[in-house]
Amino acid sequence: MSVAHAQSAEPCALPRELLAVTVGASSRGEHLVLRNDNDVWVEGEALRDGEEGYAAERAACGTRVFVRLAPSLNARVDDEEQVLRVTPTLALLGRYEVQVEPALRALPGDGGVLVVPLSLKAYAQEFGGRDLQVALSARPRYEDGPFSLDAAVAGGWSGVRGFSGAARGSVAYRAENGWVFSALLFEDARYGRGALTGARAAWVTPLVKEAPPIQVEAPLEATAVVTVGGRLVQQLRLKPGVTVLRGVPINTTTTEVLVEVRDASGTREQRVSIPRPAGSPASGTGRVTLEGGWASGAWYAGVGGAYGLSPEWSVEGSAALRGPAAAFRARLNYASTPWFASGALSVGDGLLGGGVTVRGEAGARTSGWTWRASGEWRSDDLTKRNVSLDARWNSMPWQASGAVTYNYALDLWSAEVAGGYRVPSGWSVEGAVKFDVNVAKFTVRASVPLTSQSSLDAVWSDGVGVTWTQAWDDATRTQVGVAAGVLRASLERQGVVDVSAALDSRGTLSGGVSGSVARAGGQWRLTSSEGSGGVLVRTGVPNVPVRLNEVVRGSTDASGEVLLTGLAANVRYALSVAPDALPINVSVVEDRVEFELGGAGLHVLDWTANFRVSRWVTLRWRDGRVAAGGRLVLGDEEVWLDEAGRGLVFVPERRDGVLEVAGERCAVRLDPELAEARCLDGS
Repeated sequence: MSVAHAQSAEPCALPRELLAVTVGASSRGEHLVLRNDNDVWVEGEALRDGEEGYAAERAACGTRVFVRLAPSLNARVDDEEQVLRVTPTLALLGRYEVQVEPALRALPGDGGVLVVPLSLKAYAQEFGGRDLQVALSARPRYEDGPFSLDAAVAGGWSGVRGFSGAARGSVAYRAENGWVFSALLFEDARYGRGALTGARAAWVTPLVKEAPPIQVEAPLEATAVVTVGGRLVQQLRLKPGVTVLRGVPINTTTTEVLVEVRDASGTREQRVSIPRPAGSPASGTGRVTLEGGWASGAWYAGVGGAYGLSPEWSVEGSAALRGPAAAFRARLNYASTPWFASGALSVGDGLLGGGVTVRGEAGARTSGWTWRASGEWRSDDLTKRNVSLDARWNSMPWQASGAVTYNYALDLWSAEVAGGYRVPSGWSVEGAVKFDVNVAKFTVRASVPLTSQSSLDAVWSDGVGVTWTQAWDDATRTQVGVAAGVLRASLERQGVVDVSAALDSRGTLSGGVSGSVARAGGQWRLTSSEGSGGVLVRTGVPNVPVRLNEVVRGSTDASGEVLLTGLAANVRYALSVAPDALPINVSVVEDRVEFELGGAGLHVLDWTANFRVSRWVTLRWRDGRVAAGGRLVLGDEEVWLDEAGRGLVFVPERRDGVLEVAGERCAVRLDPELAEARCLDGS
């Protein structure tokens, strides 16, 4: 029945009904409801924080507080199902503003982190008969505040070539004004080919801006997950109503901000387009790098950088000298939705000689299509004098592409056409044909999921190949396949230590083991990542699997700690746990926390207060009977008891509650040291 609203009558005199209450898709449990032909009153605890606008009036009836639902609120009592259904109404809810700060939780620095990734690989052909190869590498990296040290040492032995080895390294200092100064030993030259021993200085201006204010509507209490370019920005708890997000940080490649709103009704996406072109540096910002020293037997110097001339135009370039050789490169870019274009001029080829090269392209992206025309001319290479046209179309589950290229110097044509169909369930089929110098080459690929953990892939080109893949768990995968008449089997296991092995019918055997050891906080630990910025997460609970940005990164040790490395400063991270993977007596206040490192080196995240370790407590009546099937109420928390009167209860300190069973009730007091609790005298 629909409920009309009029002037309130005295609510406490109205008959009481115990009804299930729902607000939209959100179930609020069973509550007492008072109603007549004009009004509906419900216990105040049926409404959540932020839904105060639904209450037109409050009244206390004994120990219970009731609210009269607002006249403009659509409420309906289903007498047959004994449910009070309330339709969320945004007009009655509040309006809020949230400032998305650039730093969520900057953790205090706690010393440096040394990480040493180690790798051992072996290869044997015909089971050691013709050649055996072994390679070992170590890449230590240390970071502490603005200082960092990076090195790599690799060595190997081959039955044919004997021993070999190589090493490189660098020491860097990051200044607060945007400059990074480095000393280099056999590092790759950035603007010329060769191993550089010398120095480098690099500077970059901040390229972060803010998105326009984003208005998010949440009829129910919700969680909003804000991502930019696939990177998590912030996760927010939204009160019911309209929330305006301000200050969402964006970078120079951002074209849209994605806001996922998750509530009891499900998940919905809100995409906000950024009104400026993608790929263009912010106007007036840029970067510059200078380097010099000894490279590949001669003195070397190089300089390069980029600058945003306007929101649409940017320019980049570099120049380098090594001995008598020189190289120069310049590029001009344009990007304004949907158009893009660029032109480039280069002289020399990585200081290895070469003539003049001119390249250019122009195109557009619109409605799933990408169109592009490009051309290239090189003075000393006839094969590098081409013009081409290509188009791509992607509208899931279909995709298609085509391209044609003409070499006007050699009067040669080539073309390629491809297409495919891919469905979310996992199976797909793709085909391509390429015409080149009057020769046509066909390729067909297909993938079919056999189960949720296995798939079969096939390819037909010059021959036929088939591969079966089986994932045994999140970390272990095997593959068996045949291609070009060769049977091959492989095993991969990823974890803190990665292991791989492969064998084929030609007698080739290969395998590898890799992992990282890290020293942080005075202790050595195994870690699954290679970078040196790290956070030591303290939970106080052993064997808790943790995820970083939705990727499993390890489990806590016996002391309830886990070290996560490979993290960068001034980047937001989301640390989470899967509640279903926790022991039955462990729960969490929040299954997710977001943080941002305050700098390089080790940081500590004390998350112990988030984990609640419960224990079994037996509840008894004053006469000693167990409270079988009862309900224990501890503030806002409810604990249901089993037939032996036992329940899992979080008792960090003395807690008072109410025990209820079949109309009986009494007060109880739980003590952290006791495994039983009885009704208090006089309750």
